[in-house]
Amino acid sequence: MDETRSGRVRKRAPNACNRCRRQKIKCSGNVPCEQCSRRSISCVFDDKQHKILVSQHYLAELERQVSQLPESRLNGGIGADRGDEEIHPSSQQDFMTEAGPEAPQNPTPPPGSNDIDIEHDDPDSESEDSHQHSGLRATPEADLTNPLNPSTSESWTVDQASKRFFLGVSSNWSFGRRILRMVYEKINGTELPPDSLLFEGSTYDLEWDGHISSTSVDVSTLPTSDFALFLINAVKFHCGRLFHMFDETTFMHYFGKFYEDPGNEKNYPRLWYIHFLLILAFGKAFIVRTNKAKRPPGAELFVQAMQLLPNVTFFWSDPIQSIEILTCKALYLQCLDLRSAAYNVIGQASRLAVEQGMHTDMRSLHLEEHVVERCREVWWTVYILDRHMTSLQGVPITLSDDDITAVLPKFAGSTRKSLALSLHVKLSRAEAMILQTVYGKSGGRSERFMASMKEALRTIAEANDERNQYFPLDLKASASGICRLSAYLHIFHHQCLILATRPLLYSFLQKRLNSSRPLRVSTSHGARSLLRVCIGSAQQTLNILEALQAQCLLESHMPFDCDATFSSALVLLVATTVDPSLVRDKNPRLETAYTLLNEMVCRGNLIAGYNKRELELVDENFKKLHELNAAAQQPSQNETPTSVTALPLVPQPGMDDQLQDNLYSIDTILSEWNSEDGLSGEHLLAMADSLDFGQLNWMDMGDYDQATTSAF
Repeated sequence: MDETRSGRVRKRAPNACNRCRRQKIKCSGNVPCEQCSRRSISCVFDDKQHKILVSQHYLAELERQVSQLPESRLNGGIGADRGDEEIHPSSQQDFMTEAGPEAPQNPTPPPGSNDIDIEHDDPDSESEDSHQHSGLRATPEADLTNPLNPSTSESWTVDQASKRFFLGVSSNWSFGRRILRMVYEKINGTELPPDSLLFEGSTYDLEWDGHISSTSVDVSTLPTSDFALFLINAVKFHCGRLFHMFDETTFMHYFGKFYEDPGNEKNYPRLWYIHFLLILAFGKAFIVRTNKAKRPPGAELFVQAMQLLPNVTFFWSDPIQSIEILTCKALYLQCLDLRSAAYNVIGQASRLAVEQGMHTDMRSLHLEEHVVERCREVWWTVYILDRHMTSLQGVPITLSDDDITAVLPKFAGSTRKSLALSLHVKLSRAEAMILQTVYGKSGGRSERFMASMKEALRTIAEANDERNQYFPLDLKASASGICRLSAYLHIFHHQCLILATRPLLYSFLQKRLNSSRPLRVSTSHGARSLLRVCIGSAQQTLNILEALQAQCLLESHMPFDCDATFSSALVLLVATTVDPSLVRDKNPRLETAYTLLNEMVCRGNLIAGYNKRELELVDENFKKLHELNAAAQQPSQNETPTSVTALPLVPQPGMDDQLQDNLYSIDTILSEWNSEDGLSGEHLLAMADSLDFGQLNWMDMGDYDQATTSAF
């Protein structure tokens, strides 16, 4: 909309020509329009874009009348399949006249009223012959919220010992457990048994009860100096490009002092020695080839470090190294699937860093430059891990980005390292924004749900060009080697997209379980487009991980590759069950996920084995669902098969021309996009800009298609 000289807001022209729609520019609305006239080109208006408005009261009355019609009349005389429906301007005018100009424009819809719409062709759809569904759709309650809501009884589960676990809204583990439990109960009518399922803290055995039994330094179990140096370099390779694990100058100074006389504790601080044990524990885990034991590699070193770690009261002696130690501890715990402990430890590190002022621009403290640089590296590692562990735990953010004024470190002029951290921070901010909007209190309300997804897409898209420019990833040329750092940043990008959009996928699964056959997700209001982004990111994630496996770069100890494999495979399983036309060739990608998890298991990652088992259980129960639906649809010997036909197109009330333009733009953006390929930053940003829903309720406007008229 434009501002006029009088200060009033002038609305966009009620109709726009095809070129102005494609270019997403203002159209004067006259024939020919000003833009086309200025360029002396043909100006064409699409009659299909004309809108007609009817009241919600009229829609409810229409559906009431339809529900009272005999079944024979519904089957034989109302309309044809949606693929053959087309509304012309003349019929639209007749329908508007029948509705009556005196009908109220915005009445409160009666309880249980339904929206009626026609599914439009979509460029990524399969043959329409295999997807003939009804156009009748139910309207949810006006106060519909994000289905991944923490305030319901479904947000809790228990293990074999009846220990209670909270199902966090954004947690990958919780998302999988919600889906498995929901489909299992639908198929079997009983609660999901906890046997053989993954629960936090049950995978590994540290052989330690948590008590501090010794405070003396035992150097007899430590490796030789050359092997220790090898382990330190392994940590630098696997973690050093992503996280600040230790300050190399200070750390290696005391490393030399230690091996000059290991038994002399006066040569090195006690905190350094604890830090050293943690780094060695990581190193042993990274170099392991195979491991079948319940005790993870390096656990004996980790336990020794924990037994020597002082109470937080005594961290004042060296707060910077104390924060580094807490960061290493939190990351190691996360690797062992001790999510709650890791979340609490990284929270402790974050609070200690804030107490030290590391979240601010520390130049005003008159500290030495190398100290400020180290504090910045420490702070942003704590920030990234805190955001990510908060997301994996599925709980709210505790520190707002508005309170952070710290600048990025310089890394002694290393441009690539600076760019990597900058992009890593941007993606972490996007992850935090998703938690606060899509999964937050405001994002949970129906009028904000889709708008929150739009904000999330915009934030992710802003980092996309930087990622592609400085950290390109050409999977087709993967035979020549790919960069592990670039792969991680690309995977993080796609996992953020999945995190932002999968609540919509979950809501469609809820409708699918109450339907007798797969849905046909509508293109209206961008719902199908958002699901395609979610699915495309899942497929791209598995493509990247498969390329890493071919280069022997797949991570087994660090949790991020395992989490990404599990969440991506789960998205493909759910999407195929909801609407098979959304996913092309699900089975090869699912087999890729199983292959990735199998390799992680062989290298000692027991969590990957549980993840694979849960994916198999989800797949088995979805197959049972299809079998039950197929059996229910088989007509009896004396029964004549009936067909469900679509009702005439009724426009949605309140859908103005701006929304029509947005939907047109989305279709244009995705018209030639293969969902197996990732969207470019330009396309993603354009799509985010196009998702302008105003005050419309995302499901009140009919964002899902019901497979049968009687399902609700």
